[in-house]
Amino acid sequence: MGGMIGVSFEEGKVLFMKICVHCGNAMNDEAKFCVNCGTQANGYSNYTYQSQQNRNFFDNRQMLRQNIGTREMVSGIIWICVGGIQTLISIFAFWYLIFVGIWNIVFGIKRVNKKEKLLYMSIDEIYNDYSSRLSSIIVFLVLNVLFGGIIGIAGAIYDLVVRNYVIQNIQQQKTYIGNGMPSNNQVSYQPMNQSHEYINKHLDETNNTFIAQEEKNPDNIDKKTTDAIQPLLTRANMFLEDANWEKVEQYTERILDSYPECAEAYLLKLMAQLRAQNIYDLIKRDNGFENNINFQRFLQYADETNAEQVKLLKYEPIYIRAVELLKYAKGEGACNEAKKMFRTIPEYKDANEQIKECEIKKEKLKEEKYYDLVKKFNGARTSDDYINILFKFYELQDYKETSDYISECEKNIAYINAINEIRYSSNVVALEKTKKLFLGFAGFKESNKYIEKIDEKILMLKKRNKRIKTIIIIALIAVFVLIAVKLTSSFLYYRSDDYKLLKAKEFMANEQYSQAMEYLNDMEDKKVANQQIKKIQCKEAKSYFEKEEYDKAIAIYHKWGEKEEERKVIQQKALMLLYENKFTEAIKLYEQIKDEDNLILAYDRLARYYRDSGEYDKAIEIYNKIDSEEGKESVYEFQAYNLIDQKRYDEVEKLYKYIKNENVIKDIQEEVSRQKTEN
Repeated sequence: MGGMIGVSFEEGKVLFMKICVHCGNAMNDEAKFCVNCGTQANGYSNYTYQSQQNRNFFDNRQMLRQNIGTREMVSGIIWICVGGIQTLISIFAFWYLIFVGIWNIVFGIKRVNKKEKLLYMSIDEIYNDYSSRLSSIIVFLVLNVLFGGIIGIAGAIYDLVVRNYVIQNIQQQKTYIGNGMPSNNQVSYQPMNQSHEYINKHLDETNNTFIAQEEKNPDNIDKKTTDAIQPLLTRANMFLEDANWEKVEQYTERILDSYPECAEAYLLKLMAQLRAQNIYDLIKRDNGFENNINFQRFLQYADETNAEQVKLLKYEPIYIRAVELLKYAKGEGACNEAKKMFRTIPEYKDANEQIKECEIKKEKLKEEKYYDLVKKFNGARTSDDYINILFKFYELQDYKETSDYISECEKNIAYINAINEIRYSSNVVALEKTKKLFLGFAGFKESNKYIEKIDEKILMLKKRNKRIKTIIIIALIAVFVLIAVKLTSSFLYYRSDDYKLLKAKEFMANEQYSQAMEYLNDMEDKKVANQQIKKIQCKEAKSYFEKEEYDKAIAIYHKWGEKEEERKVIQQKALMLLYENKFTEAIKLYEQIKDEDNLILAYDRLARYYRDSGEYDKAIEIYNKIDSEEGKESVYEFQAYNLIDQKRYDEVEKLYKYIKNENVIKDIQEEVSRQKTEN
């Protein structure tokens, strides 16, 4: 066993001290064992000790509450965010989300406010609260999925994670409390060291060796050799007294060269090596010389002349350590360890008397611890106080009225936890269990008073739960009614003319006229439908016009009475016919729309066509029809020049009477004269 390094703070300085790894008691750096439990403290170790674990456990209870509170607050924030998003969506899209959104926001605010309450709730209260949450989490999950959208899953999943965290951690703490602290009767103390066991082992081997040697040859030691090394032994002892360690080494080596089985030489060599001037110094050094080769040789070759030295080396270290341990013992474990050590040397000095002292001191320490715990018990107020006292009473099993105090501690712990359950619990099942606990106390302290409070709170919670259930049922009915109304209105809307008209306009915007016509033809209000159909067909007519499919465009415009648009299309068609020399068809179109200007233009184009073709009479007839003197003169002029080219001069002169423009007649006459002169 070893010790560990502890830290304390004093006047601004950090002080490191040795800590017992078994009981946690503080030790001096020079201490070789714990005065409280007797555990050996050779060096330092990284192991922790049981009592420190217990203290850490109780310190961590509040930390666990804080961690749960933080997670509770995060859960609340998540639900508030989810509710806020749902409420915003309801404003622009799905109106029914507002109910779920407001519900989630209120729920989130309650979660955030619960963080502070958790700090004052007992572990059992927190455990009961979170154990019963599974059904409510599932309800929230289902409601959010059905009516709140997929976003509601985030809060429910986080709540499940928090619930699992709380239950696992509290169950671990309950398991720890159930196992309890080990009592002194359960602790197996390790011996302070094993030197006396080693000595016993080698002493027995040495005795057996001497017996065997004496049986074989009682006079096996050469007296001459003994006489020869005696002066060397004397000189070696003198050098040892003077602390001249090198000389001791030299002389013991000379002795061993002559007599390798000299036990005294090995002992002197050991003392020189460990810088001990006498055997008592060697014992006090306690540097663990049991495994030293010189000590082993000493035990191997020791005879009856060395019996006192062997006995001193065997018993004195144990005796010194046991006396020191008993003197500074502060716990039952140290007394038991000292007692064990004294029992290994029953015939040495006053070992038997010391064993009795161990029992006396153990009882005294136990009594002091008992009355100290009783005092602390009388001043205890909180559940943690009683738990700390309870574990310490476990160490005093069957001592005086310890069992009664253990029972009282357990009862007080249950009593305080039950009171906390009343203060913070809002669960009827948990309160009924708490009531059973108070009934089991049989009038303990103010149990009857708290039973009445529980009954009042249960009645209040039942009424509240009933109201909540009623509100939930009404809210669900309202939600289902709203959903039914919404579905019915949606169905009727999809069958209404407004919806059909809206869809038709969407298809019209995308130039999907056939799909739009299907919705319009299905409408009951034909007047509104025809207005849209008219727009669609007029757009089609425009498309036909651009494709020069004039007849289709004219038919559509004529159908819907769009005279102006129809007139434009006819004009364009007539113009195209003129370009194609289809004058008659163009004239008919112009006559149809009574376009006088374009009609005269069409007749003029036709007359010119006849003129150019030599059909002068038809051209004159047309010009007469449109009463165009200028046109007729142009025909006569054109005819005159044509006759001049044919040398039909007499017929040219007949045309002069139809030409009223003197200049034109003069030009014709000059051309006739020129032609005749040339001929």
